[in-house]
Amino acid sequence: MFDLAIPADLKVSGKHKAIKYDLNLVEIDETPWCKNLITGGGLDFLLGAASSQAMYFHGVAGAGNASPTLADTTLQSYLGKYSACQSITVERNYTTAPYYVKIATVHRYYPGAFGSSPVNINEFGMIFNTVAGNASITGSTQVASRALSVNGSGSPASVSVLPDEYLDHHWELTVWIPDSLIGAVSIAIDGTPVSHNYEARPASMGRPESGSPNPVWFTPTFSQGLEPSTVGYCGLSRRPFPAITTGSGGDGNSSSWLSSGSLGVAEAPIGGTWASNLMANTIAAAAYSSGTYYRDYTYSWGLNNGNVSGGVSAAQLSLGCMIWKVSYSPAILKVAGKKLELTFRLSIANL
Repeated sequence: MFDLAIPADLKVSGKHKAIKYDLNLVEIDETPWCKNLITGGGLDFLLGAASSQAMYFHGVAGAGNASPTLADTTLQSYLGKYSACQSITVERNYTTAPYYVKIATVHRYYPGAFGSSPVNINEFGMIFNTVAGNASITGSTQVASRALSVNGSGSPASVSVLPDEYLDHHWELTVWIPDSLIGAVSIAIDGTPVSHNYEARPASMGRPESGSPNPVWFTPTFSQGLEPSTVGYCGLSRRPFPAITTGSGGDGNSSSWLSSGSLGVAEAPIGGTWASNLMANTIAAAAYSSGTYYRDYTYSWGLNNGNVSGGVSAAQLSLGCMIWKVSYSPAILKVAGKKLELTFRLSIANL
């Protein structure tokens, strides 16, 4: 059995702003939020992981004033990098459409981070990589996000920073998640194509993995740096966002499995009773090509796995840091002696 890819489209948006403090950490000034653009390299990073890996965020700032573009690889005129990560939070909305996951970070630049002279900051950036610290970051490090600083009317404007001032760099990334995707696929059963209507939804957005307090969707990792020797870090690690590859999980909330149950709400997994012999035998991520911004994931059940009495009316598909579920009508007649492959296509773009 084999079905065509079921498509799910993620959209990303976000914003940057800065808050300036004097040496006593008394607030001096705060900029408005400026719109974030995830660059082509950033989109590639989100989908291109070869295996499960951590993702860390690193703030940078510069003097360039050219408008951000998908083709940007660095800041236009790099001035410096953050001194310490101050915080990371993750907010999940799965009750009222549009659903989203919002990741918010604060990176602090200590006095002198931009040198011994005053600077005018016009652009902010965020670097995605798999390294916790900032030691390797230079002006040539690829940026995954870029934005221009703005004034109260939304026009580009500089942030003036003196050598004895602190600067907090606030960044938000919002991943917009479709609440429902409806279509039809043709599945060949014993050589005879059968049309199945499907509905795809996010799954387990409000659930932890068994034995862990951490949510299945987007788990943050944070370590605050100790001035002045260490920078700390913030990122997504245990179930990392860039590892949208071949996550398996180990329970009904987090694994890829088949059921005769209902689809259910985004907060929960598929209906039915989970068992290890209902889990997929293999999950394979197709090779990712830079600049395409989509990737296919194929879930396979062998002769002795996924044999659901009454047929498969729901499938849950794990992508490591996120879980999806799909209903099929009529039910797929997967029984002992038959193999099943289901393909899920995930794409990503700026909103």
